[in-house]
Amino acid sequence: MKPRGSNEALFWLIFSGGGVVSAMLIPSLIASTILGGFGIEEAQVAFSYDRIYSLLSNWIVRIVVLAVIGASLMHAAHRIRHTIHDTRIPIPDPIAATLCYLSALGASGLAALLLAGL
Repeated sequence: MKPRGSNEALFWLIFSGGGVVSAMLIPSLIASTILGGFGIEEAQVAFSYDRIYSLLSNWIVRIVVLAVIGASLMHAAHRIRHTIHDTRIPIPDPIAATLCYLSALGASGLAALLLAGL
């Protein structure tokens, strides 16, 4: 008999990619937002509406932003799924996995629609 394969490695790959992206980008976004809130001129200019809109007008930037959002959401879904399992919440793992990953895919789809509408 052939051993049965698993798709768990794919989900771990997406999980780790989302974790790396989140770990690299989220702190810089938080820091630049705080700097803009304190009135630092460069941060306020960098995050002006016109500048962000012109940046997101490029379709390549939209794809990159969507990839970052999707990877971060899949990372969060994987963490939530394994937290449900580790804390022994009485939800069967296939149901928890389906709910978590479909929620992440749905939110990524919503982000894609919003980015496409710009």
